[in-house]
Amino acid sequence: MRDGGGGRAVPDADDPGAPVILEVGSQRPWLSRALTAAGCDVIVANARRVRLIAEHDAKSDRLDAELLARLGRVAPLLAILEHLTATIRQFDRQLARLATTRYPVTAVLRQIPGVGPLTALTYVLTLEDPTRFRKSRMVGAYLGLRPKRRESGAQRPELSTTK
Repeated sequence: MRDGGGGRAVPDADDPGAPVILEVGSQRPWLSRALTAAGCDVIVANARRVRLIAEHDAKSDRLDAELLARLGRVAPLLAILEHLTATIRQFDRQLARLATTRYPVTAVLRQIPGVGPLTALTYVLTLEDPTRFRKSRMVGAYLGLRPKRRESGAQRPELSTTK
């Protein structure tokens, strides 16, 4: 990428199909159509809405173009993140469906604020049969947690569980 002047970052001649970042302006429509027809991946940015540019204390067309070019390099990463986010959401929906259909007992656990399908399923599948524990405090020990101790003489108070 190189500075094309007027806030435009243009591709190098030896890099066909490279992303081209254009700043919103009067020439943007025809320029973006021409670059797209030439096989470039065109990204249009409104510099006033790009915080990195709008709030920069040393504004110039050259600096704006450089910042847009740097942001353009991040665009493929953003596409990957978008894909990963969609995949994670799909898995979240599958977990919620699994919790509802195959393990309805998780509905009780999910009523607790902050406990979602993943936590509820993990708890239910790890414990398998909760009736095997005489006291609820024994579940923590089974999972590797232990109560804090502050024994003194004959006093043995029940304290909170360690993390």
